Amino acid sequence: MWGLVSFLAWLLIGWMVAVAVSHDDDDDERHGRDDGFGPADNVTYKEQCGACHLAYQPALLPSASWRRILSGLDDHNGAEVVITAEDLAIIERYLQDNAAEFSSAKRAVKIMRSLNGQTPTRITEIPYIRRKHHEIPADVVKRESVGSFSNCNACHTTAERGLYKDDYVSIPE
Repeated sequence: MWGLVSFLAWLLIGWMVAVAVSHDDDDDERHGRDDGFGPADNVTYKEQCGACHLAYQPALLPSASWRRILSGLDDHNGAEVVITAEDLAIIERYLQDNAAEFSSAKRAVKIMRSLNGQTPTRITEIPYIRRKHHEIPADVVKRESVGSFSNCNACHTTAERGLYKDDYVSIPE
């Protein structure tokens, strides 16, 4: 009898832990929690990639996506990226080692879960990211101060620090 009670107690505890771990990050935001990604912290990556756009946190994409992006630098968003082989190797290692599938950040886990085997080459193609931005009117993106959905730091005031909590969003005029 005690064996059954003990088993049921452990089962109940396991269920409670699973429920606590699986809550949505929207709930995190309502309760003031945001584990974030942390800032992109590789100097070479920030200098080379951050010179033209936000140095996106590696955990925003899976490693296969970063490989595809880096293999297409001859036409990267309509421009050729000229970079030394040494710098490219440093950047590639950094992005691969810190990609979404290797991150414990809640949003990285949700990104990976949403992909269903896809290998997007743009963060804006990620189903989870698209769902989080579905209510934003098209005219907001067309504003000169925003320009495109890929300009994260136009609205996410703490994007460079890897924090995308709703509390830090300010839609520019």
